[in-house]
Amino acid sequence: TSNDLKWIDDQGKANFPFTIKGPDNQDVYYKYSGAQTLGSAEPVDTGEYKNIFEKIDITTMYSIIKPGKYTIQFREGNYGINNESIPASNILEFNVKDGTPDKYDVLIKKLKDIIPDKRWRLSPGEYQGSPLGRKPAKGVSLVYSRHPDSGLKGDVVSIQLWQTESESDIAESDNKSDGKISDYIGRDTGGQHYYIYVSEKAKEFWPSAKKDIISSLNLKS
Repeated sequence: TSNDLKWIDDQGKANFPFTIKGPDNQDVYYKYSGAQTLGSAEPVDTGEYKNIFEKIDITTMYSIIKPGKYTIQFREGNYGINNESIPASNILEFNVKDGTPDKYDVLIKKLKDIIPDKRWRLSPGEYQGSPLGRKPAKGVSLVYSRHPDSGLKGDVVSIQLWQTESESDIAESDNKSDGKISDYIGRDTGGQHYYIYVSEKAKEFWPSAKKDIISSLNLKS
C-alpha cells in the first residue's frame, strides 16, 4: 500500500476477516457471533509487513462441512480503523477430507437459509447445561442474533434454540432464567428434541421465527 495504515488485531479476528469459497465456489457461511472490540491501533508503515495471525482456527469461525478443495483470502476492509482499507491478501487453497461434520455445522446448514434479512446471524451458543428454565439435558445451543444500525451489543435482539438428546422438563425454580421458560417445539427424525425462546423484541423483527424453524427442521410434536 502507498499509505500508512493502522491495524487493530482484534478487529480483524472478529469482523468476518476471510472470504472462503467451498468446492461449489460458494461463500462458506460465517458463524462467529461477532463482538464489539477494543484495542490500541498499531501503525503499519509504507512497505512494512505485518504478521496478522500466528494461529487461527477457521473452523470456529466458518461452517465448513463438505469435503473438497477450498480457497481462502483475507478480505479487503477497513475493520473500523479509518477510511483507508487494509488490502486483500493473496488466495490460498486447502483441502477438506471426508469425515464426521461438527454437530453445530450440521444444524447451521439446515437453519441458515431461513434468516429473514442480512442483519440476522446464526451462531453456536454457549450451552449452559439445559434449555432456558428447564432441567439439565445433554445438548447444544444456537443463537440467532440481529445486529442493529447502532452497532451496540446492548441493542442486539436474539432467538435461542436448544437441541437435546432427551426431553427436558420445566424446572421447579430457576433464578438464572428470571421466570423465562423455553418452549418445546418438537423432535426430529433422529430423536433429538428442540426448545426455543423468542424474545418479545425479536418477534417484532421475525414474527414467524418459531414456525420457520419447526418447518426447516421437519419437527414432529
